[in-house]
Amino acid sequence: MVNGKTLRFGCGYKPDCDQNFVHISCIYNLIGGYPHSTLYETGKMCKKDTDCTTYPNSKCDKTSNLCVFKGTPPPPGGSPNTKCPNNKGMGDAARKAILNAHSKR
Repeated sequence: MVNGKTLRFGCGYKPDCDQNFVHISCIYNLIGGYPHSTLYETGKMCKKDTDCTTYPNSKCDKTSNLCVFKGTPPPPGGSPNTKCPNNKGMGDAARKAILNAHSKR
């Protein structure tokens, strides 16, 4: 599932014809599976830029009445990135969550 604060995501799949199923994997720039995080917040459509409060400097698209964010995405989970500072799309908290999820297999 995609979290309401996700700005970018990508998915891939690989059919397994022998087992008659498909492997699907998705990567998100912000992980929605943090404890006590809200997956999606309902609200009214925006009418003006000040209605857009999820990300700073977001703008209200007058055609769709949806907030648009064109800035640099914040680090996943808002955490610092001390392990791989050259990878701007992954913070330490997200990296740990992914490693823990992968290690459960």
